[in-house]
Amino acid sequence: MPTRDEVITAIETINDNGNNTAQEVRTVLTALLDYTENDEVTPPDPTPTTEWFRFASEQPISDGATGARLSYSIRGVKETFANLTFSLNISDNSNNNIFSFPLQEDHAGEVFELMKGILQNMQMPFVIPLRMNLNDNIRMTFPFACTISFQEREDTGLSIVFDIDPWSTQQTDGEFSIVNSSSQTSVCFHSTQRVILE
Repeated sequence: MPTRDEVITAIETINDNGNNTAQEVRTVLTALLDYTENDEVTPPDPTPTTEWFRFASEQPISDGATGARLSYSIRGVKETFANLTFSLNISDNSNNNIFSFPLQEDHAGEVFELMKGILQNMQMPFVIPLRMNLNDNIRMTFPFACTISFQEREDTGLSIVFDIDPWSTQQTDGEFSIVNSSSQTSVCFHSTQRVILE
């Protein structure tokens, strides 16, 4: 393997005014390619692997206390973020604003642990669209404050809990009824452990 000085000398033999044969130029270029100051080349650190996850309910799950139903898909990158896409249907016999849905048993523990790695307090407030009946003829969509959390509950075990802010259900001349309403949307949980406050 040529040294640095040998490569510099080979480069200097190339004439400025031409008269260099193709063989001479190839010799210099080959020496340049073969040149290294270090006999050992340290390979770069391997790129860390991205650990993706994806879970979904196979069929709608029910909140036994209210009759509300939820279908969900959770996907993301471990310890970084999770995207929750869901369809929430609040039944016509629900007079509650908190809905608890047991995670599907075959992945409940894993989802719970993954969310612990993303959220320190296991909950995050969002604004979600809620489509509701104002009367028999009019359905409208309104933004509602909603805290979505992952909890271990006595009644439902490892669960996704939707807590719709009761103040956001108030109207100046009465109350909105979230009975027989629905929401289909996605929300994203980003790791709170990676947030740097200055």
